[in-house]
Amino acid sequence: MAAPATTGMASRDDAKPDAYAWLVFAIIAALGLVDWLVRQIVVGILPQLKAEWQLSDGEVGLLAAIVPIMVSAAMLPLALVIDRWSRVKTIFLMALVWSVATIACGFASSYSQLLVARAFIGLGEAAYGPAGFALLAWYFPLHLRSTVIGGALVAGALGNVLGIALGGTLAQSWGWQNTFIAAGCVSLVVSLMALAIRDYPTSPLASDRSSGSIAYAARTLLRSPTVNLTYLGSASLLFVMSALVTWLPTYLGRYHGMDIAKAAQTGAIGV
Repeated sequence: MAAPATTGMASRDDAKPDAYAWLVFAIIAALGLVDWLVRQIVVGILPQLKAEWQLSDGEVGLLAAIVPIMVSAAMLPLALVIDRWSRVKTIFLMALVWSVATIACGFASSYSQLLVARAFIGLGEAAYGPAGFALLAWYFPLHLRSTVIGGALVAGALGNVLGIALGGTLAQSWGWQNTFIAAGCVSLVVSLMALAIRDYPTSPLASDRSSGSIAYAARTLLRSPTVNLTYLGSASLLFVMSALVTWLPTYLGRYHGMDIAKAAQTGAIGV
């Protein structure tokens, strides 16, 4: 376990956050940016992959969808591990996983290899949100928590746009393989920044061991009507947004004759 934080602990009350707390925010935001960048970089590349490997639209769509599928499947189990182990170590290890998986995408020689590599990107990214937002909630007082978590989400949205724009632009100039490798290497460097964060102490498990199970966590969450409606609204929003984000560059290229770089850049502006 990382040494307990000696600065930022005043965040439990209304004390003003210190410079170290803002450093933590900057690191979490940077990780969020590269998280979404490596996730969405495939969107601008999809038309090139479809043409090169003669893929169907279903196969192309699965390359984009496999990441959120893996995130949704792994997030709750990994969140339980995070709460019992270490937020900082989990972020670092999972950032390594998604960075190496992105580099592996650049060496994929078949559709199945690329799909598996993309699945590992989703596995790594499943831990970032729960761990990163827990750290922000620890280091910042109540009156700033929504603000700093919102700032981290904005960084992710920016990474979303950059990933789409850079994916198509770089793929046209460098080739899609080198684009994946470059994005993974940048992400790998940023992931090392996570080691600069000091974790906070983990609370001991309750005497009832079932309280640490996935089933217990799921039952507890699903008892709340507010939580259920929030989940439904979030899923509906992502259903629409993901479809638009994933297919916009392909649509612009297919029906408006744009080359891969222009389609990606125009699609990113729309996003």
